[in-house]
Amino acid sequence: MASKPKPTRKSGSASKARKASAHARSNTGRDSANAATGAIIRTLPQSASGTMHDAPPSGKRNFVKKLLYLIVILIVVGFAYLTYKAWRSVPKDSGTVKVEGLQGTVTIARDALGVPFVKADTEQDAFFGAGYAAASDRLWQMYATKLAVTGRLAEIGGSKMLPVDVYMRTVGIRRAVDRAIDAMAPEYRAPLEAYARGVNAFLKEQKNLPLEFTFTGYTPEPWTVYDCGYVFGALSFGLALNLNEEIFFLDAAQKLGAEKAAWLVPSYADEPIPFAEAQKIDKKLAGQLAPQTEILKNTLHDLENIFRSGMPASNNWVIAGTKTKGGKPILANDTHLLLTIPSLWGMMSIESPTYKAAGVIIAGQPFIQLGYNGNIAWGATMVEADCQDLFIEQLKTENGQTSFLRADNTWAPVRERKEHFKVRLGKDRDATLRFTANGPLISDALNQINAAKETPLSPIGIKTEKALALRWSLQDGDTAGIGIYDMGRAQTMADFRKALSKIQSIYLNMVYSDGENIAWQTTGRIPVRTKGTGQLPSIAADGYRWKSYLPFAQQPHKENPESGYLYTANERTVAKDDKRNIGSVWYAPERAERIADLLEKRADWTGEDAAKMQLDLYSRMAEKTLLLFKSIEGELNTAIAKLPAKKQQRAKDALALLAKFDSVMTKDSQGAALLGAFNHVFTRNVFGDELDIDSSLWKGFLDTNMRSYAAPQDHLLGRDDSPFFDNVKTPEKETKADMVALSLADAYEFCADAMGAPEKWRWGKLHKIYWQNDITKSLGIASKYYNIGPVAYQGDSSTLNVAHYAWGENFDTVVIPAMRLIVDFNQAEPAQLMTHTGVSGNPSSQHYADQTKLFLAGRNHPLPMGTVAKQQQYTKVLNLVQR
Repeated sequence: MASKPKPTRKSGSASKARKASAHARSNTGRDSANAATGAIIRTLPQSASGTMHDAPPSGKRNFVKKLLYLIVILIVVGFAYLTYKAWRSVPKDSGTVKVEGLQGTVTIARDALGVPFVKADTEQDAFFGAGYAAASDRLWQMYATKLAVTGRLAEIGGSKMLPVDVYMRTVGIRRAVDRAIDAMAPEYRAPLEAYARGVNAFLKEQKNLPLEFTFTGYTPEPWTVYDCGYVFGALSFGLALNLNEEIFFLDAAQKLGAEKAAWLVPSYADEPIPFAEAQKIDKKLAGQLAPQTEILKNTLHDLENIFRSGMPASNNWVIAGTKTKGGKPILANDTHLLLTIPSLWGMMSIESPTYKAAGVIIAGQPFIQLGYNGNIAWGATMVEADCQDLFIEQLKTENGQTSFLRADNTWAPVRERKEHFKVRLGKDRDATLRFTANGPLISDALNQINAAKETPLSPIGIKTEKALALRWSLQDGDTAGIGIYDMGRAQTMADFRKALSKIQSIYLNMVYSDGENIAWQTTGRIPVRTKGTGQLPSIAADGYRWKSYLPFAQQPHKENPESGYLYTANERTVAKDDKRNIGSVWYAPERAERIADLLEKRADWTGEDAAKMQLDLYSRMAEKTLLLFKSIEGELNTAIAKLPAKKQQRAKDALALLAKFDSVMTKDSQGAALLGAFNHVFTRNVFGDELDIDSSLWKGFLDTNMRSYAAPQDHLLGRDDSPFFDNVKTPEKETKADMVALSLADAYEFCADAMGAPEKWRWGKLHKIYWQNDITKSLGIASKYYNIGPVAYQGDSSTLNVAHYAWGENFDTVVIPAMRLIVDFNQAEPAQLMTHTGVSGNPSSQHYADQTKLFLAGRNHPLPMGTVAKQQQYTKVLNLVQR
């Protein structure tokens, strides 16, 4: 049998390099900047004098010495200055501060982890305090989000950020949010106004801001109610997934043809490959769109490094009192998000006579997102709804006027909008955004910017008859802020469901309970299409369009099921032939299957049991893979026999080791390491020859695989007839069994290269967790000020304690539980909550990462609601009083 290209040696070398780099980083420490400066002081003058024995003039020698001393002094002084500014940027958290805009006194009390409890006699003052506290903790995160959403990153990052800005302005979150805020009733606008006043009071009081403001030269303007809305828009944008897959498909169709590309975007294991959707896009059409596809995927890649969009991997469940030891419900939620520092979530407790809730918050937005309000507890996962569609538009330009072709074969003019972009240390730019009936032409303005670089005297965009328009539910407005506010105020199950109906462009599986009842409800408006599923791009002139939205009453909903529990884990939550067309791609089912298995087995659940369940490391995917090896044993043995002798033995040794593996992905597991390596090389062996591991198409493939049920898993557990099992670079026709056999041998060799003898193989040696800020991780020693790790880690993409990594790329953990929430109504104080970093986004704060060790240990933190418990926990008090 001819083997596919073997990436394992290269991957093994890369693994060694990563290990060495990781070891160096882990031993550097937060004081490494001091050590480096000391080294400069010790060595520079000596080196200089050592190079001057060839007797240059003594005056010149002295000048060089003095210059080097001056450089060292400047470095030391600069470092001392930044250290002083960093120390001064940590706000005071006790005492009294006089501010303007209050009706009474606001108390911001903090506990040992710095979690703020904001209390006031009026709701407006409470939200004022929430704004002040959030600005104290996450000021840079707030403004970075605002600048990203509104397309203003070039103002701080220069011209390299311009494509991202142009894209974000084109997508139009700001336009949608501005319309929603302008239409908001005064009662809902008031909390946002109070919050903004609190943020601005902090800005007036705190003169020393976090170092990011110094590095970027950005002076924050006053926070507004619109800025609060942009944070909502950021959440909606981050949880919308389908656009990336559609762009990847266009790229793959252009290179492979639409039929073969369709194998790379499966819907689910029990559903057919989407050939019907794919056949709309022939290779010629994909080729015509190739310039736009290229510029879009490059821009989205840049955007991903700055504005971390969501990747699904969350769990929630709620257990009825009939299945708990104490007789009352228990709710659990762990939202799995991209690994960032600071984390997306903050923590806060807010109390006033009319609003009382505690849980996770998003900096820049006033309300508790997920948590407990003393009556209702709630937790969320992503629905995986398809709320974004790409439409291929045919354009015609005559006499300077551009029109688009409609389904009735008539032409209509595009709508235009001028945008001005400020560029730090560069020339400001202008671009024209254009729109069809389906939405903005998302690559159009980017083409103008690129063309202007080449022909500055004649800024003409790329000429093409085809263009891509984006349809997204947020374009039709949203009242999510209102819904989330009402969730916190809800007193009954009916109140809470009514609040959920107002969340229109954030697509969540919400489980909730009032301590007696349990329920599940999806949020977000589901598009109703004239035809097609929307999974892949559609040709607008052929009559594909959105015609309405599914009524909220028809969306998935359950209350008090006979089973005694409800759960979601981003899986397909409806029947495969469901006519509502909620989504075309879901996440893999293994976590949901594991949750159901565990919940079904017992009827004496406690809060402690639910918390332990969140830490579960059993991998259903590992179990299925081991069963696969047994189910194809005959074919697999035949395939192994065709391998070269050395590889035959490696494959047999791998099978022998995996036969003893218990499918538990602990960091010390030998079997977990080998299986992880198998997944890695299997992906590269099956798809690497067609997609080219060093290409941008491969990068898009890996990104798409992270976002939904993916081709590597789909091919491993099924799709025996896929053309990708054959190596196109050999004359033989390889089978699935051939690829499994080769990958077993390669996995063994990979582990041997990376870790040595089999007894030394450990999953944590390959699989690590590293908290790093994408902007600062390239700063060398200085990055240690912001970043933490790496740390040997456990889990995989299908364990409940998720540790998502990209099969075929490396083993770096990219998605983890961003928070863990337990609400046990059987307890006097039901709620516990933990995030994975800390409440502060300021690296100089003691609360920047003080939750990390607790998170790694699987511990939780009380989130009290009672007066006495709050007084006992929140002991460090800052009072805000009217000036």
